[in-house]
Amino acid sequence: MRNQLDIIILAAGFGTRLYPLTSNLPKAFLEVGHKTILDRIMSRVILIDNQTRIFLVANSKFYSHFEAWAAAFKQSHHFDSNILVLDDGKYSNEERLGPIGDMNFVLEKFNIINDLMIIASDNIIDFDLNDLISMRQHRDSSVLAAYDFHDREAVKKKFGVVQLDSNNRLLSFEEKPVNPESSIAATGIYLIKNEDVQYIRALQARPHDGELNLGNLMIELHARSIVHCLLVPQWFDIGSLDDLKKANNDYAEV
Repeated sequence: MRNQLDIIILAAGFGTRLYPLTSNLPKAFLEVGHKTILDRIMSRVILIDNQTRIFLVANSKFYSHFEAWAAAFKQSHHFDSNILVLDDGKYSNEERLGPIGDMNFVLEKFNIINDLMIIASDNIIDFDLNDLISMRQHRDSSVLAAYDFHDREAVKKKFGVVQLDSNNRLLSFEEKPVNPESSIAATGIYLIKNEDVQYIRALQARPHDGELNLGNLMIELHARSIVHCLLVPQWFDIGSLDDLKKANNDYAEV
């Protein structure tokens, strides 16, 4: 029997590396192949079994954009699940909470007792998210979606890099290494089993300088629990104008 699932979509960034396109538009609303990044994510999310709530965390600057989107999406897709758009209260990139801060913002407001899926809203998802759930159940562990570029130069200084054993159990994680040990990149898509959600809170609670990102969470989970990786067939992280151009080339007809 599958555990019930809550989902957090992290959409509170300000997309400064994509200016001027994102000066007055959330990065999640950029189009890739004639669909917005967020609509591509949601086309996969609505197919997930046993979901209970979807939390979309936005900043104050773009909160109203996401509120309007959620109402229109639910109506056009006849989607009955809760999409809760949350305003993290930040108006500028300089005061942003960061990914872990925004996750804890949700955890503090709601009693999360289910498994928790985390999706960064600049990820192009092209696989069945139910596969993450199946691996979580089969391995009884948290699961990270990962993508193999088959080229270490492609991940060098750009992505978190993982090493896996023969059963796809995480052996190591290194954030944006200069000399990567593998060509497998960590994506911004996680499934945290309910027993491991406590480590998100613990990570935020410890003294730290600056914002905490998803790489910090992976280091924490690897140190305190067991993590397996689902290797996905295709993935894009839209972190720059060049990334957006490459994704549009691949998805021009999709």
